[in-house]
Amino acid sequence: MHRLLTLITALLLAVTAGATHRALIVAVGNYPSSSGWPRLNSTNDLALLKPVMQKHGFVVTTLTDAQATKAGIVSAIKRLTAESRPGDHVWLHLSGHGQQVEDRSGDENDALDEAFVPFDAHRRYSKTYRGQNHLTDDVLNPLLVALRKRLGGNGELLVTIDACHSGDSYRSGTCDAASDSLVGKCRGASEVLSSNKLYVRRGRPATMRPTSLSRSKGYGAVTMLAACQPNENNYEYVEPRSRRSYGALSYALWEALTRAKQQPSLRDIAHWVMSYNNFYMRKYQNPHLFEE
Repeated sequence: MHRLLTLITALLLAVTAGATHRALIVAVGNYPSSSGWPRLNSTNDLALLKPVMQKHGFVVTTLTDAQATKAGIVSAIKRLTAESRPGDHVWLHLSGHGQQVEDRSGDENDALDEAFVPFDAHRRYSKTYRGQNHLTDDVLNPLLVALRKRLGGNGELLVTIDACHSGDSYRSGTCDAASDSLVGKCRGASEVLSSNKLYVRRGRPATMRPTSLSRSKGYGAVTMLAACQPNENNYEYVEPRSRRSYGALSYALWEALTRAKQQPSLRDIAHWVMSYNNFYMRKYQNPHLFEE
């Protein structure tokens, strides 16, 4: 029995030691003018994060601008799932605009779906555009569940979203830049994508739903970190020396990785950002954490 336990322990250690750290960075900044979305500095996020991720041993895949259509993002996540192995550590980072979409499936208490805005998504509802290219939580969640299943009980998944997760500020009703030299563009929209131009939100502000990502036996642990609380806007941070703009969350994640002396767990990275008192944008927004 002792020899059997020793063998099992050795096998488990071997699996852990052979785990691969993978990352997929999606950065959309140069939205087409026809989309109605203003341009962002999301590609700066990519340039900031990719080198430090690689320094910590991540195999990094990237999608930028025209590559990051809804179909392109879905395909990349499915490919990431196929390439991953049980016990791997996977990080999905999304930088771009965020918007709320009128819920049509009836599974949201506030009748709103949260959505990341891919390159081919339009800002406003029209006869030809009805939200079909928005990456809603209803589309993203099943992909993440499949990825967690692939990672198995010893795997780990971190999802970070540097976008307005709510797409609006319930306090001000606008998404205008704050009057601060360190605050740049807002990464969202004040209007809900809906066929009803006079759409009025119902119920309480949206929150990240834990039910569809609940922990199941044999599924990898998941940590989700959004750049702001559901009732806040997400702004870009203007680094004072270079005057370059970055997503507030992307910059904080870069700081976390830069300060780490050894490869941290993905969950530790998220917790560091949550506890970092010098988070530059805390006056305007606070990161939103969910984990299972």
